[in-house]
Amino acid sequence: MQITVKSVKVLKTGNNNYGEWKLVKVYTDKGEYTTLYTDADQIPGGSVINITDMDEDDKGKRFKKFEIIAAGATPPSTPPSSDMSKDEWAEKDMVKRASIEGQNALTNLTNLTIAKIKLEDCPVLLREALQCKIEGYMGATSTTTPPKTEVKVKTQEKKEELPESSIDMDSLAKDLKTLEDKKIPGWSKANTLGYMKTTYKVEAETVLEAVDKLDKGQYAHFVKAVETALKMI
Repeated sequence: MQITVKSVKVLKTGNNNYGEWKLVKVYTDKGEYTTLYTDADQIPGGSVINITDMDEDDKGKRFKKFEIIAAGATPPSTPPSSDMSKDEWAEKDMVKRASIEGQNALTNLTNLTIAKIKLEDCPVLLREALQCKIEGYMGATSTTTPPKTEVKVKTQEKKEELPESSIDMDSLAKDLKTLEDKKIPGWSKANTLGYMKTTYKVEAETVLEAVDKLDKGQYAHFVKAVETALKMI
């Protein structure tokens, strides 16, 4: 069922064995709903979403899952904080929105892979749209997209020595596990490997094995994506 979101509001938060949870009220053109689904509090106003697993009783209407069909232009509201400036909240909102769009793109990419459809065989508009959303999510939070030449594999060249980074391989492994355990959108093992295969043309059994095959520019790009995703926690 498709509905248009007017605004969202966090009603209650808490923690359980799976981490933090939020009960969110979603105001739509077809009434009010509540949901516990991840990132529901970050749905931009004006978005068209598809909701599934719906239920209704004397307490109101609920849905368990949603997918953004078309993202709206109005950013979700954010609570005031003495620890973060307005600009910092704006940056966090941008990362959250990119995560939702990136998650949808990665899901579509995974479905193509399962169906054994190569991305390069897809229509140009679809291919460019998926790549744009994924790179926007995995890249830096700045409005400047890293040059595509930085993320393309140069198959005929010798692998460049990796630069020194604030994230070594041990720390990178821990950070990747944190992102997966916290269920940060788009950072499951399958999604990350799918992204690296499509963007860097690198295939491996594990993410760290794939990282070891990256050249200097690709490695720096991926490390920055990890650092950006950690800001969402």
